[in-house]
Formats: sequence, structure tokens, C-alpha cells
Amino acid sequence: MEGLRRLLGNSVSLLLNRLTQSITTFILVASIARILGAYELGQYMLAFSYYYVFMTLASQGFKTLFTREISRNSAQISAYLISGTFLQLLFSIAGYIVLALIVYLLPYSQDTSIVCYILGLAVIPFSLSNVTEAIFQAEEKMHLITISTVPIYIIRLLVMIWTMNLNQNISIVVAIMAASECLIFLIEWCLVTQFIKYKWQLDWKFMWKTTKASGSFIVIEGISVLGYRIQVFILSIFGGELVVGLYGAVAQLMQPFQIISHSL
Repeated sequence: MEGLRRLLGNSVSLLLNRLTQSITTFILVASIARILGAYELGQYMLAFSYYYVFMTLASQGFKTLFTREISRNSAQISAYLISGTFLQLLFSIAGYIVLALIVYLLPYSQDTSIVCYILGLAVIPFSLSNVTEAIFQAEEKMHLITISTVPIYIIRLLVMIWTMNLNQNISIVVAIMAASECLIFLIEWCLVTQFIKYKWQLDWKFMWKTTKASGSFIVIEGISVLGYRIQVFILSIFGGELVVGLYGAVAQLMQPFQIISHSL
């Protein structure tokens, strides 16, 4: 009975987190379209697609691996927190560099490229927070993820809408999003260090072993996210930001139907 209660509690926590994220994203997309226009929405959707792809490539494979391994052997949790975070930092920085290089080489306007560069920076803090969230999930403390993210998602949405109503451009909006991911990581780090004993020591052997083990997870996650986002990249090159904005608005309507299955 206790196991069932824990399962339901953790699933509800993840569901609330994803549902809040989906609802706030939906409202944000609608607000950008209404206040700034379809062209700026296209810039946001394109930048978010680059961010989402490289965030997935840089971190989601590690998160899946970390969650599995920590749940099997919690004695290594300190190594995953310190060495895993450093490893994640290296991969996220490399991912951002590749993102920036691709955006630079493709024929986007200067203002669109700047939006992509700014939002792309969120790859780094989001990737780092994936380590703490993997620990929360492995330790079956998913409610800490909800505590760390849900209030920030709501406050972030309100601040971004307020900013847009002040006639600020989309670059300021995505800068707020990148800053909020840094705040989420700091909150999660403070929470995880309350119950984890750790040493400030890098285990290079552990990092090398983890990198090799994560290869399959990275490929699986990468193929999945590329298949989902490739349409946006094709439209951005051949159709421009306006077409991306219209496509992104329609695609957002599908999000609520994926939340429950992904949470479970």
C-alpha cells in the first residue's frame, strides 16, 4: 500500500510539473502571437526548437542513465552529483557552441540569430538541473521537482507577459526564460544538498565510464527529438519565421494530449 501511495504521489508530482509547463508554454505562445505578432512567434519557436534539440542531446541521455544507476546504487550518489554535474557542464557548453555555430552558418536574419543565441544559453542551466532531478527521481522525491519548478514557471510567465506589454522585443522575453532556468537549477541544488552528503572531488574514471555508457541513451533521445523538431528547421530555411510561427501555434495544440502519458 505504501508503494502504491508513493507511486501515485510521484506520478502526480511529475504530472503537475509537466501540466504547469505545458499550460504556461501554451499561454506564452498565445501571448507572443497576440502582443508581438506571428513573426516574433516564429523567432521564438525557432530558437526554442534549437534549444530543445541541443538540450536533449546534451543532457537527456545522461538524465535517463543517472536515474537508473542511482536507483540501483545510491552509494555513488555523491559522484553523480559532483562529477556528473561537471560532466554535464562540459557537454552542455559543447552543445551550446555547436548550436551557435549552426545558427551562425544558416541564412537567418541578425535579430533571429540573436534570439537563438540567447535562448540557447538555457541549455547549460537546464542540463545541470537534469542531474539534480535525476537524483530526485531515483530517490523517489519527485515533489521536490515540483516545488522547484512550478512557482518559477508561473512567475516567469507573468513577468514575460508584463515585459511584452511594455513593448519589449522577443530577445528580452527569451533572456528571462534563460535566467529562470538558472534560478531553477540553484533552487534544486539547494534542495538536493539538504539530504545528500557529497565531497568536492572529481572522479575522472567515473566520468569516462559514464560518457561511454550514455552513448545509447543520447542516440535514442537525439533521434526522437530531431524527428519531432526537423519540420521547424526545414520551414525556417524555406519558409521563414512567419511560417514557423504559424506552424508552431498549431503544434502547441497537441501538447496537452501528451502530458499524462509522458508523466506516467
